[in-house]
Amino acid sequence: MIGRFRVHAGKRKNFPAHCFGNIAKMNEEPLLNTYTQLMQESIIAEMRSISGFSGSPVIVYITPASFRFKDGFFGGKESLTPEYRQKFLGIQWGHILYQAKAKDEQGRQLKIEMDSAMVGIIPAWKILVLIDSEELIEMRNNAEKRYFKNLPGRSL
Repeated sequence: MIGRFRVHAGKRKNFPAHCFGNIAKMNEEPLLNTYTQLMQESIIAEMRSISGFSGSPVIVYITPASFRFKDGFFGGKESLTPEYRQKFLGIQWGHILYQAKAKDEQGRQLKIEMDSAMVGIIPAWKILVLIDSEELIEMRNNAEKRYFKNLPGRSL
């Protein structure tokens, strides 16, 4: 995952931070996004990061030892090049929180919301469905027409 490390983003220049993790679950059931209160189709990844990377792109790296590279699953020898093994997985929407039980000094039961070290990722294929929706295509076409209309000496 590549994003802005808000704790140390830089004063003169904003350098991205790279966080690493592992795919924990290719979720087949929607997951509750506690920020939007909506059910979200998600890939779940264990990610060594902190809150603040929401909206960051997530790239998956498929190792050459993976079954996908045996017997030409992805093609010939070109599939073993590093460029071919990196794929856009999706966009991180936030950390998945959970409630833990605790007791205060008086012995009263409490529920504490904690970070699970897991993040929700909107899958790339869901993003493509949105980008290719009729509504967004129409919005892009209208924006393009307005842009060209406002250029001096140009029109569509």
